[in-house]
Amino acid sequence: MKIEGEQPKRYRLSYGGDVIGSYDTAKEAVAAYGNYENLIPPVTDPKKKYRYGIHDGPTKEVTLGDLRKAAAVEK
Repeated sequence: MKIEGEQPKRYRLSYGGDVIGSYDTAKEAVAAYGNYENLIPPVTDPKKKYRYGIHDGPTKEVTLGDLRKAAAVEK
């Protein structure tokens, strides 16, 4: 997601095609994933018919494991 005059965020999370948010660091993205996973899907999608999309940059889709590894090596 890009805001006029600001650098685009590196990591983007989506759930069922809806963007949850964009984050500068992998640590922020992992924290947001954890908060969202604990609060929203159990209520709105109890059968887990949707999946998460995690992007590093504009087009590269990565796994949750890749995102967690990136967060572990960040300072």
